[in-house]
Amino acid sequence: MPKLSQVSFTGGEVSPSLYSRVDLARFASSLRTAKNFFIRATGGASNRAGLQFVYALDPNSLATLIPFIFSSDQSYMLVFQEDEVRVFADGSFVYDSTANITNVTDGIVSSQPRRTITTSTPHLLGVGQDAIIAGITGSGTFAPSGTFEVLSIVSTTVFRILGSGDPSGSYVSGGAVSISTPIASPYQGAELSDLRYTQSADVLTLTHQNWIPHEFIRLTASTFSLTDIDDFEGGPFLDDNTSSTTMKSSAATGTVTITASTSVFTADHIGSLIRLSMEDLSAIPPWEPNKHISASGVDPDGALRRSSGKVYIAAGNAAAPSAGTYTGTVAPNHDEGTESDGDGGLLNGTANTCAGVSWAYLHSLFGTALITAQAGTTATATVLDYMPVVDPATTTVWALGAWSEDQGYPALCTYYQDRLVFANTPEEPQTEWASKTGDYHNFGVSSPLVSNDAIRQPLNARQINAIVELVPMDQLIALTSSSSWASPKRGEAWTPLTIGYDPQSFDGAAFLRAILTGDSALFVQNGATKVRDLGYLSDNDKFRGEELTVLARHLFETATIVDMDYAKEPHGILWIIRSDGALIGLTYLKEQEVIGWHRHDTQGFFERVCVIPEDGIDVPYFIVRRTVGGATVRYLERMVVRDRTDILDSFFVDSGLTYDGRNTSATTIAISGATYAGGDTVTLTASAATFASTTDIGDAIQFPHADGNVRAEITAWTSTTVVTAVLQSPVPAALQATATSIWTFARDTFSGLDHLEGMEVAILADGSHEVPQTVSGGQIVLAYAAGVVHIGLAYVSDIETLDVTIFGASESIRDRAKAIPKVSIVVEKTLGLQAGPDEDNLYDCGLQSADFDYNAPWELQSEPQTTYLVTSWNKSGRVLVRQDKPLPATVLQILPTVEIGGDG
Repeated sequence: MPKLSQVSFTGGEVSPSLYSRVDLARFASSLRTAKNFFIRATGGASNRAGLQFVYALDPNSLATLIPFIFSSDQSYMLVFQEDEVRVFADGSFVYDSTANITNVTDGIVSSQPRRTITTSTPHLLGVGQDAIIAGITGSGTFAPSGTFEVLSIVSTTVFRILGSGDPSGSYVSGGAVSISTPIASPYQGAELSDLRYTQSADVLTLTHQNWIPHEFIRLTASTFSLTDIDDFEGGPFLDDNTSSTTMKSSAATGTVTITASTSVFTADHIGSLIRLSMEDLSAIPPWEPNKHISASGVDPDGALRRSSGKVYIAAGNAAAPSAGTYTGTVAPNHDEGTESDGDGGLLNGTANTCAGVSWAYLHSLFGTALITAQAGTTATATVLDYMPVVDPATTTVWALGAWSEDQGYPALCTYYQDRLVFANTPEEPQTEWASKTGDYHNFGVSSPLVSNDAIRQPLNARQINAIVELVPMDQLIALTSSSSWASPKRGEAWTPLTIGYDPQSFDGAAFLRAILTGDSALFVQNGATKVRDLGYLSDNDKFRGEELTVLARHLFETATIVDMDYAKEPHGILWIIRSDGALIGLTYLKEQEVIGWHRHDTQGFFERVCVIPEDGIDVPYFIVRRTVGGATVRYLERMVVRDRTDILDSFFVDSGLTYDGRNTSATTIAISGATYAGGDTVTLTASAATFASTTDIGDAIQFPHADGNVRAEITAWTSTTVVTAVLQSPVPAALQATATSIWTFARDTFSGLDHLEGMEVAILADGSHEVPQTVSGGQIVLAYAAGVVHIGLAYVSDIETLDVTIFGASESIRDRAKAIPKVSIVVEKTLGLQAGPDEDNLYDCGLQSADFDYNAPWELQSEPQTTYLVTSWNKSGRVLVRQDKPLPATVLQILPTVEIGGDG
């Protein structure tokens, strides 16, 4: 009987059409199924970590997630819903204010259980507002830690929230109530999926075609603002008018009336920019050197001069002779303030002692204004740049703003070469606009153009396909639904003098955010069923890539891609949300040639994903829609860190919460008694208030110790610092009558699970998988008190091998009968696996040793697990490995023992 080995799973799950492609190099490392297992870059596969419940969102509004990464140690998750945005960090709200809690009591008000919270300072809450409560000791429950709606206000320091089941412990000490006020937002629920963004330092720029660009600004570590950008300068503008319609301004500055010869203005122009240019320059003579300007500042030709495409007014002179002032020899060219045109030089062959004329800049032959009202042929406007009103002031050369209610607003934004770049309005879907260099709200241009002027760059292609994404790489890549284009020329600076595109590829993209990783970009191809990468290839001097979904097309046959983000650390996984609510993962490390697909599910519907760094790890956040108690809910959930060495920290439940009774304070507890054997009665004495009341009876204190873990069950309550307990195990000499701060408060009742009311939940208690329970009244009760407990929705994780084959054999065994009487699975830090030929015939892998200490957490195993199977002959010879418990599982190698029969 040969023993065949699969030592790597880096090929991930592949399409059924490839099940017989033994000629493919990656066939030997591929899987038939990888469900809720992710592929490791090192070749193994691990069950995914669970999802921590963070917050219950408004179930009636769609939501989207946007990262705000200020620095490596300050990152925020922005959660947008209709008309508001909330800020989270490290799995909880960013708080506006916090008040310390001094008391918590439970009671019945208006036939409902209510929890009354008292604070030391005014809580600043209002009815219906969210109160975030954490840090309470002595309640023995998840609650009242969590987010609660305020039901009533008793006083400035007392408020009530809805109680959660029967009280399971009285208040002892600690805790704080915090407020997180949502920030008003203009975006409606149906618009959120099209929201795009870019960031520079503490400013996040947001774009949507229905709204003027907005900025989300970090004011302090816990205060933020969201406002529209109301200070765009100099544009951008549409092309100049080509009709016979004329316009003129009533004044050069201030609030003016702009009058058109035909009915041009509509209500959608309110808020739009407008530019009026001089058409007839005959009224303003050109500047010339050594020309007389009278001492009064007025000469027969007037005090206005034009030079270098700009208009100036004489503002005085440095040394005016009695005969008046003469211009110098340096033509004015400035575009702000006042400057002299230099020394007078020679006048009629005689030295001129005048130091020249000082010229104040007026305008560049055009002026701009912001329209604030309209009446068809007239518009009221606020002048932003001096309006040219020299007679004749009427002109046919005018332009309206490129962004307005009339034209729509940009859909996309990014930064490139120190310019803020926008693209794709409803009226100009193929146009990019870039700000002046380093001046991100300024879209002005000079006459003539200079290199740091703003850029307007239309994409001139055969088809009018909107720009759907901007990717700032070595060149700025504009992705459209049919192609990709790069600008400027490679190695050049991007200026209004160097505009132009070079075609790169003709794959096309969907309107979804591209992901930059390493020297590549990942994007969704047009049609939203394929993922491609994009990188520069020096061989043909183009940005090109390959389709990454080609070997796993089955994952996108019935649904499209709606969102994705990349978690580089620690495993390099692209997380993809499908339109049917499935979560797809791609382990992508191009430099290691690892491209492995895997799929994930939950008891619900994934809607959005976003990744932010937290403590050096890239943490995915999800919007998950679930059905709880017959009602639709939307939750913000956060994938926990997967690779924990202590089984107590193993979190493999969804929408889950954790009770952690491990002491983190300086409080000590001493065990004292006449004897210290198992079953003996002892006294536990704490150095600070620790024990709530008689409700602690039945709970336990656990003392982890190298000489044997000690557990003492509380049988009587004396005070907040003294209880009587019965030992469940002997006490080592080192712990007898000795105060220690290393202890854990084990509880048996856990509330605060209202978000899972009526749901069956999986439980991991002190590393032990408990019998599932149904949440009732927001709580569950364990038969045995535990110190570290994770409770949430269960999920099943499977990996299944492809059909058995022998590589390099002289003949195929594909059509021959096979049986697998035994399989060995090499694991790492694993408990609770099952294996078998299919899901109906699974057998446990590995058991705890006979000398296992049942007062201690279970030990994770890292050695081969051998399982004997009930064999049956078939043509496949596959092995299914399953983890259906809330325990860690990492499979490094699968070694089935295979019996090969005939081909009958």
